[in-house]
Amino acid sequence: MSGSTSSIELDRSFENILVGNADLIDVHRLGDRLVVVEALAAGSSNLIFVDRRSIAIANIRIIVSNSNAM
Repeated sequence: MSGSTSSIELDRSFENILVGNADLIDVHRLGDRLVVVEALAAGSSNLIFVDRRSIAIANIRIIVSNSNAM
């Protein structure tokens, strides 16, 4: 849970990222197509990736669980 990370790579370049609930996840931009998402607390949020023309190109739901089970 908290401190866990996952990477997301898009097929297209993005300009901005909108985070639905910044209390649950932190997003670290590593390039114009790649981010690392860090869990801060349990819950769900979403990430909206926006291109240079202000068009949403991806909307990804993120679920952070307390469970350590696989």
